[in-house]
Amino acid sequence: MLRISAQLDASNKALSEVRDILDNVDIYERDAAKYLGVQPKTMYHYRERGLEHIKVGRIISYKRKDLDAWRAAGKVHAAG
Repeated sequence: MLRISAQLDASNKALSEVRDILDNVDIYERDAAKYLGVQPKTMYHYRERGLEHIKVGRIISYKRKDLDAWRAAGKVHAAG
């Protein structure tokens, strides 16, 4: 039993580390739009309404955790 418990704890720790990495990955604008299910030009409007983003020169990117929070807040509507 202790061995299974230790393996489960190790697996949970590894999953948590992977989630942390994925949450902080930079997602470029076109991919962020696909992730949210909207047109790329819609991302501009979301940024204007407060969507967190990173801008270096002309390159705009987002953190997955910010996109997930935006979606969870109900601010994203399906394109259609």
